[in-house]
Amino acid sequence: MPTFLTYPGSDPELRRKFGLGGAAVIGDLIYLGGMALDLTTLTREAEAVTIADELRISFSGIRKTLELAGCTLADVVKVNCYLSDDQYRAEFREAFRETFAPGPYPKCLAIVAGLAGDCRVEIEVVAVKPSGARSTVNPAFFDSDQLGRSMGVVAGGLVFAEAAALDWKTGQRVPEAATVADETRICLDRLAAALEEAGGGFADLVKFNCYLTSDDDRAEFWAAFDERLAPGPCPPRLTQVTRVDGEARVVIDAVAMAPEAPNTAT
Repeated sequence: MPTFLTYPGSDPELRRKFGLGGAAVIGDLIYLGGMALDLTTLTREAEAVTIADELRISFSGIRKTLELAGCTLADVVKVNCYLSDDQYRAEFREAFRETFAPGPYPKCLAIVAGLAGDCRVEIEVVAVKPSGARSTVNPAFFDSDQLGRSMGVVAGGLVFAEAAALDWKTGQRVPEAATVADETRICLDRLAAALEEAGGGFADLVKFNCYLTSDDDRAEFWAAFDERLAPGPCPPRLTQVTRVDGEARVVIDAVAMAPEAPNTAT
């Protein structure tokens, strides 16, 4: 059975009014989120002037909740960040890097979505208790220290990994990603490299969330994706249209079972 935690100082009745819980603890894994939303006014908290302020406030609640489970931000392994506008991406990335410096960094996916009130940032995280194993997965093409995040993390018996066909230093698509089909294959090749570094492969995959920047690319993406994973089995897959990093038209976010991972670095 999961255990649920709510950080001290929060109003349980007010949270219940909006169907909001705290953190769910399942085995070594902790699932929780945060945002700088004043539930009494349903507007952004007054102190959240900049994106960095808003991120700091969001992680303040997350930090307090993690403390109840004996954890800190250093135990966060996966972050999904939702921005209300793509213009906030650069400021968010810098603030995120500072939040987790000097590492090890969690995996972090940032996409554009509609948020409550006038908030610009919402955070969803997975953390692992200190008693659980945790290691990062960063193939040679992914500079975790420069980017302030990891391509993948192994924790709680799972691998959380993300792939895009980008030159991460410039945010530009790699030259080989001429078509959406090419880009999809490169994403999956990079994902395969991350899973191999974690000691596994496509056979260990259990779930995909895939993000495109145009609905017109969906059919080409599907065909290339299915061809690369043939003959299967193909795990559950969600495909949405949104804004993603740099010039990417395709981003693949995956979860896999974690075998022994002798090549990962803690």
